[in-house]
Amino acid sequence: MSLPFQEELVSSGVFLRKFSSKVDRQELMWHRDGEDRMIEVIASNGWKLQVDNNLPCELFPGDKYLIKRGDWHRVIAGSGDLLLSIQKMENDDG
Repeated sequence: MSLPFQEELVSSGVFLRKFSSKVDRQELMWHRDGEDRMIEVIASNGWKLQVDNNLPCELFPGDKYLIKRGDWHRVIAGSGDLLLSIQKMENDDG
């Protein structure tokens, strides 16, 4: 299964992720992640983030979002590419 983005490791636990404006919209599915993630928007042109039980919100460069492990969410394509910095955080199940 191919993913709808390109991703590059830039430092320990931090990834640069790019979604092309040409992505098949059907590939941008609701999903959950196995760890907390801090997302910073680097570039966006009309892209949106939707978290379960919330309306979509437009993404702007500099915006930061904490996506908690297990939260349902998705991105909704805009007219340009979406570039994100994603820090994957270890969860302490202590």
